[in-house]
Amino acid sequence: MSLNGHRYDVGGVLLERPFKIRRLGHFGFNFDKLEEAREFYGDLLGFTVSDKADFSRAPWFPKDKSLGDNHGYFMRYGTDHHAMVLFSKPVMDVRADRKFMPEVTINQITWQCGSLKEIAEAHSYFEEQQVPIQRVGRDMPGSNWHTYVYDPDGHTNELYYGIEQIGWNQRSKPRDMYYRGFR
Repeated sequence: MSLNGHRYDVGGVLLERPFKIRRLGHFGFNFDKLEEAREFYGDLLGFTVSDKADFSRAPWFPKDKSLGDNHGYFMRYGTDHHAMVLFSKPVMDVRADRKFMPEVTINQITWQCGSLKEIAEAHSYFEEQQVPIQRVGRDMPGSNWHTYVYDPDGHTNELYYGIEQIGWNQRSKPRDMYYRGFR
């Protein structure tokens, strides 16, 4: 039986929660040695960089600090936009919108769900269960819809639906397409 006694219709199947995890998604890590990590996962293991995020342009980034490499590296081995994301621990430690305990170097653990409806209803479910919610919305780059929650030890778990696919030209979508409106 579910925690709240409800059953949820998830794609025509009644389940104990309003979502079904389909597979492990991607991981994010916070590194003190970011360049060495990029070389390890890229050069030694063969992951390809799909995109770089420049955090120095973010509103929360301290303009008076030198934190080393200010980028996040989105890396892949197949067609999913990213299977792993590498971040600078010093940069992530100054983010006001993310709460990382000093000993936590896992940036995120992600779980793919089967529909956008599951992601939207997961948000309400986690609120009802009093699970701390970090954020909801859509991530760029990668274009995945998400609900981020904290586990009891403070690890970030992302439930997501959809992720950009890298095609034959090996390029991700242009930055100008990230948040464009439709009429």
